[in-house]
Amino acid sequence: MWQTDASRHKWFGEEHGYATLHAYIDDATGVVTGAFFTETECMRGYAAALEQGMLAYGLPLSIYSDRHTIFRSPKELTDDEILSGTELPLSNFGKALYELGIKQITAHSPQAKGRIERLWNTFQDRLIAELRFSSITNIADANKMIAEGFISDYNRRFAVLPHEDGSACMPFDRSIDLGLVFSIRDTRRAGGGNTISYKGEIYTPEDEKSPVFVRGRILEVRETFDGAVYVIQNGMPVLMKKVFRAQKAIDVGVKKKAGAVSPHKPASDHPWRGGFKIKPAIYNNTQTGRE
Repeated sequence: MWQTDASRHKWFGEEHGYATLHAYIDDATGVVTGAFFTETECMRGYAAALEQGMLAYGLPLSIYSDRHTIFRSPKELTDDEILSGTELPLSNFGKALYELGIKQITAHSPQAKGRIERLWNTFQDRLIAELRFSSITNIADANKMIAEGFISDYNRRFAVLPHEDGSACMPFDRSIDLGLVFSIRDTRRAGGGNTISYKGEIYTPEDEKSPVFVRGRILEVRETFDGAVYVIQNGMPVLMKKVFRAQKAIDVGVKKKAGAVSPHKPASDHPWRGGFKIKPAIYNNTQTGRE
């Protein structure tokens, strides 16, 4: 089991503001399996740190995390749903773990993640000192330093060798496209002309020889961290491209009626713009002598 968490801290010194470090640690041995900086806590940071560990050690049997919405749906089940056996919908990260065959466990308190919490105390001492010594003040250089030696050096000094030989991880198939696994997932209904509408844009397959989408069918759409959009068709990814929309009036089916004339607005100096003033009649109040 690997514990994971993220720590927002002024890792590069007071004058350089906050950054967030995501990390995984083996609960049995204390081996740090991966770590990755981003500006804020996010799915991309957890995915990048997990990828480091999978490439180095294989797939963990389970991931132990807090209850952040990155790991679990914010929806709460009703009593009736619980009694009926309804399960919470998975988050995008949860779907990725499920696809990889990794069990997901969520903690109910920080104390339950003691191993990773203690790691932050150590990192906020040793890692900050190492970053300062190397004059590193930005995320890109910090990630490079971590990947090129800091973690391996840390593990040599502080990790504990397992009592039994053999890995507690599952083999990782390196042919798996992790960019697609750790992606933003959604569904769209196929439109006409082999298209889908996604985030206000119309997409069609990049390859014209791709299978045709059945109009009206619900399709799974995945967007990778670099912005590429795919449709999953019969278990296979189909790369999509944006296409130009038709003119707005045609796109929404709005046409002006023939012969329709827009109301005419007189110029500011037109006589009618001055309005009408009705002059009151002048009555002669002089008596005529009639009784």
